[in-house]
Amino acid sequence: MGDIGVRTRRRPTSDQGQGRSRRRAGWLDSPRMTNLAKTRGQRRLPRDFYLVLSSQGVSLIGSEMQQIALPLWVYQATGGSTLSAGVAFAFQFVPIVLLAPWAGYIADRFDRRKLMIICELSATVMVAITLLGLHYGIVPLVIVTASVTRVFNAVTMPAMQAIIVNTVPEEDRARSASRSTALFAIVQIAAPLAGTAIGGTLGFQVVLIIDILSFLLSALLLLPLAPCPGVPALRNAVRSTWHAFRDNSSTLFRWTLGTEAVFFLLWGADAALALLILGDRFGTATAGIFSAAMGVGWVLASALIPARFKQQPIRMIAAGAACGPIAAVAFVALVPYGLAAAFLPGVLVGVGNLAVVIGATTIFQKEAGAEVAGRLFAVRRAVLNSMLTVSYLLLPGVAAAGFGKGPTLILFSILMFVAVQVMAWLTVRRTADVTTKEEPEVLVRG
Repeated sequence: MGDIGVRTRRRPTSDQGQGRSRRRAGWLDSPRMTNLAKTRGQRRLPRDFYLVLSSQGVSLIGSEMQQIALPLWVYQATGGSTLSAGVAFAFQFVPIVLLAPWAGYIADRFDRRKLMIICELSATVMVAITLLGLHYGIVPLVIVTASVTRVFNAVTMPAMQAIIVNTVPEEDRARSASRSTALFAIVQIAAPLAGTAIGGTLGFQVVLIIDILSFLLSALLLLPLAPCPGVPALRNAVRSTWHAFRDNSSTLFRWTLGTEAVFFLLWGADAALALLILGDRFGTATAGIFSAAMGVGWVLASALIPARFKQQPIRMIAAGAACGPIAAVAFVALVPYGLAAAFLPGVLVGVGNLAVVIGATTIFQKEAGAEVAGRLFAVRRAVLNSMLTVSYLLLPGVAAAGFGKGPTLILFSILMFVAVQVMAWLTVRRTADVTTKEEPEVLVRG
């Protein structure tokens, strides 16, 4: 037998050891490891945040499916009337506009947990009535009951925002906003595809049954939620909401709201027009691909845009508006080549829309106090949904008047881009003027 050789390991010199130590230390101090350490060191968000987020995620799945499917049913039931479909879209936002003062007031005065449970169960009843109207082909009843269902959503959303503001510590609200955005983006991808596919194959009645089940499950998820009491001393809904907006909204808050309102007025019905164009060309069952593509854009925007435009929410809004004309021209040019060609423009629309919303929400969350958050967010929803209502009547109306769906989409995308850039510039100027006026004088003595 041969000798068994023993292999010895050469000990590193002192210079080599120091080099390895420096490389190891550099790796540990790298941005990747630093961020990982910070992430692992973060505390978990409160349980109640995940409960209310799960509840609203489930509820939103059914609502989004109904919101996109019912106007398509109206479009078919009225023989392809673009204006009728626009009315069906618009009427879903009217209650949020009319009830804004009371919605925010109720969300700030009463226990938010009980309020949300009552709203989810009440919405279940209204969707059941809508189902009857759809079964018997009564178009006005379907439009009205779908609109009334949104009454309860008008109260639920400010209540949810108030719960998040009251349960999530201020330093963790950026993470909670990121979680919320990610969940709603996933819903935005899945729900439109499911709504149009199920409505076009199994029937629109099945969509409404799923909506009923989603409201019931949402109410069940809210049961373990801890009570979140409001301020019982609040009186007079309209006056209370007006005072909250007048006394607690800054100049930046108001000008940002105006900029966001212009965006939704001129571009709020973009998805509706795209949906009708795809429905005419490829059929109802596949028309939801554009809205699903917008959801993909939401995911991309939530991951990329905040890091790119950190601490620059106004620029985020301006950049988001710039996506509109590019997406509109690309959509109209590519649709003749097939359904898949509409996907990328849809993604770009989603990126732009969410960039505007994230930029505005960043400002609103910073400017709104916890005690008035419900009322201020309700005012914001009222303004934006009033703009959406007009947009759903304006864009389809122009298209139905003979201008055409594609040219209307391009025209309003350009108008939106110009108007938002002007408003963003004015917001920066006015805010800078106010900041300069509020700065104390500095006296320099010679």
